[in-house]
Amino acid sequence: MSSSIVPNGDVVNGDDQRRRLLNIYMCGSIRGGRQDIAYYIKLAEILEKYGTVLTPFVADPKVTDEHELDNRAIFLRDTELLQKADIFIAECTVTSLGVGFEIGWAMRHRDFPVLCLYRPSPDNKPKVSALVLGIDDGDMYRVRKYHDVNELPAIIKEFVDFYWNDYILRKVKKHLED
Repeated sequence: MSSSIVPNGDVVNGDDQRRRLLNIYMCGSIRGGRQDIAYYIKLAEILEKYGTVLTPFVADPKVTDEHELDNRAIFLRDTELLQKADIFIAECTVTSLGVGFEIGWAMRHRDFPVLCLYRPSPDNKPKVSALVLGIDDGDMYRVRKYHDVNELPAIIKEFVDFYWNDYILRKVKKHLED
């Protein structure tokens, strides 16, 4: 089995090599509320196993409202990072207009897989907008409910495997047909 040195300096083998090359756009609520920061931290830790999290500030407990940046700077930074991403993952449990905007922007301006994650409320009903829940087409756009952070590694692995084993192969096939 061959091994390679990937951009972050790690030596990896087989499937690990391709997974670590991903640029991942992760989003979660900032101004809408930071009560789920522990979930964002865990999600970022899981995602770092697959590549570079382009938005580490989402999982930074010191970031509480981003008022140190003006609104235009945030928009430009985030849309630039979205352009660099290979995949998009949103934690949607805390209601956030910003996260909703990012999901919409990603779907409209990029042709890449989108995963939205959420935890249901105690009565097992989603607090997430029907517009977000409704994007799930079982293919490029996916919405997954989870109850505990221990479920996230399997959900993320399934999504990343879809990226490499289905999405990329479709892109290559389409390119070869054109």
